Amino acid sequence: MFILKVMNYTCKLLCRALLHLLSMCLPDDLPALRSSLSNQSGPVLQGFLVRYLGDKGVALVAGVDGPEEAGDYAAPEDGLMVLNETLTRLKGPLGENVLDGSEDLKTVVNFLEDVVRNFEEMKESDSKDSSIMLSTSP
Repeated sequence: MFILKVMNYTCKLLCRALLHLLSMCLPDDLPALRSSLSNQSGPVLQGFLVRYLGDKGVALVAGVDGPEEAGDYAAPEDGLMVLNETLTRLKGPLGENVLDGSEDLKTVVNFLEDVVRNFEEMKESDSKDSSIMLSTSP
């Protein structure tokens, strides 16, 4: 059980770091990002990010598993806010500085848009599941 908590905590930290690094990317970073996001690890990273965004709260204290026990945590909305701000920057000011039609930029933007879309679908699905459970309870 302890190993699973450590792995879960590590994944949360890595997702948070990835979102932070993506939020700071520059045009020179796009080829390396495209390479990483378009290979076999892209769907895995996307799955971890969607799960990270869907967590109730992301503990930032080692060995702690949730906001109710943590003194300092990041709410999923914070990660979603960073993701949306990154998309806005990539499509706006940074996108204008990158050559039109840059496959690198398109790949990164598509990846992030897919994360947001999959997260929204997961949230909607969870909402429907919980409302079904409430309507069928005695």
